[in-house]
Amino acid sequence: MIALAGCSSNGGTQKQEELVSDTFDIEDGDHRNWKFSPQANVMLKYEFTVIDGPPVDVIVMREHGFTDYSKDKEYTYYIDGRTMDAESKSVEIGLAGQNIYYLVVDNTAKGEATPQPDGKTAVASVEIAAEANPV
Repeated sequence: MIALAGCSSNGGTQKQEELVSDTFDIEDGDHRNWKFSPQANVMLKYEFTVIDGPPVDVIVMREHGFTDYSKDKEYTYYIDGRTMDAESKSVEIGLAGQNIYYLVVDNTAKGEATPQPDGKTAVASVEIAAEANPV
């Protein structure tokens, strides 16, 4: 993994975008992701809680990082937008417009959180809400 710093500045008339507000189960070795493409600079805010199961990783990355992540290669992500091996957290990160980003909830061994080997507790039940607000 290679970490990147986030950025923010004023600009644009873009409206707030809700990316996700959901509760779901993620199997051992799986992930969930949400793709978004802000036209102007945004402040991404996400909050999550693991309701049941092992800690997870929540990662913000650009398209090329997600492509590498999907191919099980070393991948880049925003260090200010990541939460590793955690059960709950609220994060805000500034992101530049005109890019494609992914918000990933990871229940694999690709990050720092490693799923439990006993099938029963390896499933993570996660509640997450995320939105991108223009800055």
